[in-house]
Amino acid sequence: MLAYCICHLTYLQERTKTAKSKNISVINWFRLAIFAWGIGTLITLLATKYFEVTAQAKCLIYWGVFISLINSLFILLSLPSKEHQNKRNMIVQLVQRFSVKEFVMLYSGIFSMIAFVFIATSYTNPDISSSFIWLIDIPISIVVALALLYELNSVFINRNMRFMYLLCFLLFVLIMIAVSHRIIPYELVQEHVSSASWSLIGIITAISFKFIFILLFYIYYTAGNFSLKNNNNNLNL
Repeated sequence: MLAYCICHLTYLQERTKTAKSKNISVINWFRLAIFAWGIGTLITLLATKYFEVTAQAKCLIYWGVFISLINSLFILLSLPSKEHQNKRNMIVQLVQRFSVKEFVMLYSGIFSMIAFVFIATSYTNPDISSSFIWLIDIPISIVVALALLYELNSVFINRNMRFMYLLCFLLFVLIMIAVSHRIIPYELVQEHVSSASWSLIGIITAISFKFIFILLFYIYYTAGNFSLKNNNNNLNL
């Protein structure tokens, strides 16, 4: 939630300036993504600590999938606003074909139908594991991770910050590990890893990629403002 407060203050600060609307749009969607993460974590924490709901309860899995899908939506909506001179990837081109309202409706409609099928299949069947339920979110998470890697790398190359590719690639790798952790049943790895260690891997990976995501946004924002200041100083000279 601290990250969200910082992003929100940045958003309010940008709105008071004569900033580019694209910069404001990136910050706006980013703060909403962070807010979704924060709310999702808070509800899960309250449910497990104070309402004695197990972490593997289907209601919490459904909640986690919902939060992840909402977060992916906000990240997708932020991608067209990132400025660079490279050709847009296919995912961003698809997002750009629609207005924000149209894309939200399309996205919500498609995943609501998919989620209904998964929930109807798994809710009354105790034999279906959480890995099956997470399959709703896995494809879109992978697509978003690939699109985000391409767009961030293009932005930093455009700003002569090619060394940032390593950090962008690390973010992608951590997202892939987090995704894999969700769909690999513990039964398949219990001979090599203890239950506590397996859970710890998931927690550390999730925290790490969110931290790097926030760090990349901060670098993106500060580097953009630095470039704008340099351009303004050159014009004044």
